[in-house]
Amino acid sequence: MPEYLLIIIIYMFSVAILALVMKIFFGKIIDKMMELSKMIATFLSNHIKNKRSVYIIEIIFFLLSVVNVYISFRVNTNLKMIVLIISVFIIFIFGELIFILRNREESFSSIIDKLFAIYKKYKNLYSVKRLVLLFKQGYSLYFMFIVLVVIFQIAVIPDLPAVFYFYLFFTLPIAVNIWIYFVYGRKKRNTLDIDMRRVICYITVFIILFCDGRAKFFDYIDDGVLSTSVSTLMVSIDTVLFLGIDRFLKIIIDDFERYHSV
Repeated sequence: MPEYLLIIIIYMFSVAILALVMKIFFGKIIDKMMELSKMIATFLSNHIKNKRSVYIIEIIFFLLSVVNVYISFRVNTNLKMIVLIISVFIIFIFGELIFILRNREESFSSIIDKLFAIYKKYKNLYSVKRLVLLFKQGYSLYFMFIVLVVIFQIAVIPDLPAVFYFYLFFTLPIAVNIWIYFVYGRKKRNTLDIDMRRVICYITVFIILFCDGRAKFFDYIDDGVLSTSVSTLMVSIDTVLFLGIDRFLKIIIDDFERYHSV
């Protein structure tokens, strides 16, 4: 038991140091990437004269974003982190290029401008305001995702003590709760941001539990007969899902009533 306690203390200390190093390291990398991407985008923008070119650039930007998400979830390779950094850097370039072209004196045609015109028309709707709030969580959510990727990469290292893997996965809910309540950088924390992040987590947990529960259900079922272990499994999953859906609906309903009572 004492040696396990020592492992836990060392591990928790290592996680805290890793989180601090990652915050500093990734922060500096992102700052440099944004600075370099701005220089490249400025250079490219000076050679773009076609007013419809923004359409093409915006489509490429969207496709690259989809590819980046695909790489994050589906691609398993030792070079995954390098590929992610390169893809994010390219996205930064195209994003900065779109920003520069849209702010020129010439009237460049833009999908974003058309969407923004629609947004201005319906911006006071509750659903639109909450959708905008969801998109505002994008950067911190992506950083949180990188932290989770690092944890899972550590989890596949072989020959580590079993207790290490247990406490490694035990830190996942702790990390997520830290993200919900404390990771806001220079931005002031408020109830709306906290509730939106909780909603994101509830939806994610629901999807994971549903998919995992469905897979386990068909793995454990024997010749169409429900065993006691399967019933116990489904009761446990249903209980967690009930609690998650209950909290999710409470946040949505309370927020909706609060919004319309102002």
